[in-house]
Amino acid sequence: SVFTENANIYLGVTVGADAEMTPRQQIANVGYAINSETLQGLPPGSNVSNIPYINSQGNLLIAATNPGLHSTYASSTFTISSAQATTIQSAGTGDIVLQATESGSLIFRTGGATDTYTRITVDNNGLVGIGDTTPLATLTVGDGDLFQVAGATGNVLTSGTMTAATDETINGIDISSGTVSDVVNLTINTGGDLTIGAIGLNDVGTTNITSGASLVGVFDEFDNSASTTVQDVLDDLGVGRQLLLWL
Repeated sequence: SVFTENANIYLGVTVGADAEMTPRQQIANVGYAINSETLQGLPPGSNVSNIPYINSQGNLLIAATNPGLHSTYASSTFTISSAQATTIQSAGTGDIVLQATESGSLIFRTGGATDTYTRITVDNNGLVGIGDTTPLATLTVGDGDLFQVAGATGNVLTSGTMTAATDETINGIDISSGTVSDVVNLTINTGGDLTIGAIGLNDVGTTNITSGASLVGVFDEFDNSASTTVQDVLDDLGVGRQLLLWL
């Protein structure tokens, strides 16, 4: 109708063949007007082409398929804030999707609004940084106490290689391979030492003076033994052997 489809309505008057009288008179949107409960022709409600409103429970309802709340001002940041906690909630089995289009990143901050307070970053390549705003690997962790498994029964499982940087310290750890058993595999790169207290085990010393303890096959006192484990070498020292395998 004239009133519901037009926001501004004026009354123009002409007499006979004379020109329209001026000025036109605007028809005010008064309480008894036909469009008194509309805004630019749109009635309040929760469906499409309705004016959204806050109901008696304080909720803003939108009864539409795939509704959206959009900011069209390209050079400004759109902010959703609350005086207390802000909750994002989905119903049933619905997902919550945080989506950064084009080259944007997902950034999670606590305590402030700058990169200083950025705790987790997921860039547009899917690289995740914890305490690092420019991750270079699938998972990059920043400085400090990087990783901790709480509790005495926590496990870290890997099917690949775990590499420690130079002079790193690993405390209170059990190293095993495959099914948990008495079999323990520990490999130290050439030039590295395995140190227990003040005693070091290395792959270059051939006496207890240069090594403190030496690998089987390197320590010259066991040159005649073909055994490859400490236990087997000790068996070679058993009483009753006809051939001495040690010097």
